[in-house]
Amino acid sequence: MRLLAHGSANYAPVASNHAEPGRALNRQVELVAQ
Repeated sequence: MRLLAHGSANYAPVASNHAEPGRALNRQVELVAQ
């Protein structure tokens, strides 16, 4: 099994960073098993 790391950071946020709920969503980590 491999784990690959890919950072998107400011380039593709999941939600708006104007409020705490959006910032919390943007801090998520997704793991994909390949």
